[in-house]
Amino acid sequence: MRGHIKKRSTWQFTADLGLQPLQRCPACRKRYWTKDGRLKRCPRCQGVLEDALERRQEFRSGFLSRREAETELAKVVAAIATGLHIEASRLLVDDFLRTQWLPAIRPTIRATTFLSYQGHIDNHLSPELGRIPLQQLSATHINA
Repeated sequence: MRGHIKKRSTWQFTADLGLQPLQRCPACRKRYWTKDGRLKRCPRCQGVLEDALERRQEFRSGFLSRREAETELAKVVAAIATGLHIEASRLLVDDFLRTQWLPAIRPTIRATTFLSYQGHIDNHLSPELGRIPLQQLSATHINA
């Protein structure tokens, strides 16, 4: 098993996600995980960032019993092993649509379709769903 469980005020587990790419600022030692995109300079001190690989862990807490924590840890470890694990992210729906989805589909669609999609995002999706974290977006949000 790639993780461990411990008791705090509630039970929590730590799962090892393995080596992950990151950028580190040598001046302020801040880490920036590059899964959501690369940065040109450190947002804190404007220093040059260095590429690296480091071990990353995911923590989850709030379990009432050890058995609940063990069950959830087993699910996360199995998802990591099969490649189905989605890491927690602070990426908002608006940011995802504008920085990842639109640029990814642009080469595959016509220019007028792209402008139409951009208009839908600006006028309908961003005002209603833009501030929701992408991980928390559900079918009920979309239906509403």
